[in-house]
Amino acid sequence: MKLRGILLTSITVVVTLGLLIITGSANAQAVRLQVLSVADNAGLEHHQSPINNGEVRESAFNRTVTFKVTVTNMQSEPTDCLVEWLFLAKDVAKRKNYIYDRGTNQVSLNCGASTTFDVQSKPLAESEIQKYDYDWDDNGNRIVYEDGNREKSGAKPVGYVFLLKRHGKLIAVETSDSELKEPYQKEVNANILHPAP
Repeated sequence: MKLRGILLTSITVVVTLGLLIITGSANAQAVRLQVLSVADNAGLEHHQSPINNGEVRESAFNRTVTFKVTVTNMQSEPTDCLVEWLFLAKDVAKRKNYIYDRGTNQVSLNCGASTTFDVQSKPLAESEIQKYDYDWDDNGNRIVYEDGNREKSGAKPVGYVFLLKRHGKLIAVETSDSELKEPYQKEVNANILHPAP
């Protein structure tokens, strides 16, 4: 009888813990984040100028990226959430990643409501300089060729991170790749098990 009582108590504890985990998961995931890429605009300009007996051609890019963000409250009560975002770039000369733009947006949602807004990054400049030399053929025609020397400067976009927070706790994350998402997802999973009140 004692063994049976211990088994019943253990089963009750396991079931109770299971219900707590399921309830916590439902509460945290009841506010959802969706991020869709809607535009990747790169304005290209060419500038060409003579340098001694050769020429230099500079290609300049000014790029912005735009995303459509949707937050949906599936709870039975209103809620306030904070959406944060980071845009990442790589320096083409130093080969290092860094945050080049960031922002936040506070949203208030009634139960069952959703809101959608656009987020556009600030312009990111990248340029490449190609040097040309030239020679003359037997007929007096100029032959232009690249001298193989290219100089790059500026940066190019390499990723993004969108975070959804409720009562200061991270409850959802969307990123440009799984490697970026992994450290944030661990925090999301922990908050699902221990949701904010």
